[in-house]
Amino acid sequence: MKTSAVEKLREASKHSKSMAVADAAYYVDHAGWIDRATEIATIVLRELRVQQISQNELSRRMNVSPQYISKMLRGKENLTLETIAKVEHALRITLIQVHTSTPKTQNKTKANAALNTRRLSNSKSDTFTR
Repeated sequence: MKTSAVEKLREASKHSKSMAVADAAYYVDHAGWIDRATEIATIVLRELRVQQISQNELSRRMNVSPQYISKMLRGKENLTLETIAKVEHALRITLIQVHTSTPKTQNKTKANAALNTRRLSNSKSDTFTR
């Protein structure tokens, strides 16, 4: 029995709709790291352009495959800290900075934040009263 072109299109559209729903669900479940991976990919692409480094050269410096670099630069790879460190070393940039603080500096930070909030609210009220 032959399948008509219309039947083939209907079957294909069912598959496309289910794939779109699955893709959307995946994004919702993984939005946090996907957004960060996309941000990192954008930074790395800019640095490659600025430093005039090819993707192949980056893969060589990082000792990974060109295919991995391509996937990473599309924001499709959940990057490990090891990979991020390799990128940073290869490009001599900082992608992630870890902030450490002691209880003493935490208190100063909170005090500064409170002071900045007060300054901001005062400057807003000054703007409206003038």
